[in-house]
Amino acid sequence: MARKKAAKKKQSKKKTAKSRGKKKRSSSPGRVRRFFGATTEAYVALWRCAPLRHLVIGAAIVTTMLILFCGMQRQVEKMPRFQVRFSSLDLYSEQDFSWIKGRDMRRLLRVPLSPNGRSVFDPKLLKDVREAFLSNPWVSSVDMVRREYPNTVTFQVRLRRPVAYIRQSRKLFLVDGDGFRLPGTYFRPVPELKLPFVSGASESSPAPPIGMAFDNPRLAPALDLVAIMDSYRWLLDKYNEYIEEIDVSNVGSTEGSEVNFRLSSGMVFEWGRTPGSGNLPVLTTKQKIENLKRALETRNRPPGRRTVSLWSCSTSGQGNRITR
Repeated sequence: MARKKAAKKKQSKKKTAKSRGKKKRSSSPGRVRRFFGATTEAYVALWRCAPLRHLVIGAAIVTTMLILFCGMQRQVEKMPRFQVRFSSLDLYSEQDFSWIKGRDMRRLLRVPLSPNGRSVFDPKLLKDVREAFLSNPWVSSVDMVRREYPNTVTFQVRLRRPVAYIRQSRKLFLVDGDGFRLPGTYFRPVPELKLPFVSGASESSPAPPIGMAFDNPRLAPALDLVAIMDSYRWLLDKYNEYIEEIDVSNVGSTEGSEVNFRLSSGMVFEWGRTPGSGNLPVLTTKQKIENLKRALETRNRPPGRRTVSLWSCSTSGQGNRITR
């Protein structure tokens, strides 16, 4: 009997424990229902507020439109109609391009980047085209890059024009009017270019990389003379002459002519000093050009090499008198 009573007590305890667990488990779904009910009531209350409801609706509409617009933009950018197929080159109109042919110009202006095949809407397109041109040593500046719909990119650039050779390490290198090295290494001048080579500059220092400027103080007076004679090209063309050599070995000296040059006919001229040499010139540029004109007019001179001083006062205003 005692054993039966003990067993009944254990069973009753288990039943009470199970009933308590059921009560606990049954209480958690009630809390969840109450939470969601309160949240729903809060949303309903907020939705009944007209300004807030309009704000939510407007935000949803704007978000939907942005998503649709971005999707449509990607599709439009991929359309063949808006893929760049043609690039229009507009060179700076005031530059002289008589030194280069159109076929050679297109070859020089080849850039690592081709805009063809890229979308005209690409935000990086114009920047990439500009940077690609500036990496070309033949391009001094990019004045304009613009897109023209539906599939054209137009750009305007300034070219570096070779004006002379400079001799460094027994080689000739092309330079532009600012002293920047251009592509090309030569052992003798190219007759078709009709460019002077600068002699008398220091040849021991190595040439700079392509696209960089020469660090040679004697080069500046030679380039000054090239710029001056470029303005009076008509005078040399009249007598079928061009400058073959510019000697700057005496630059910096206060005695004698600092810059001399030799024409294609063999005549050698003493120019004296250039405006950028730092020494005051004896005669003005206009007076020197007048002396040069009188010297070139003396076409019946005896054969042989002659040295003509253009900077000496003795040759100024004295008719056709030339100092040898």
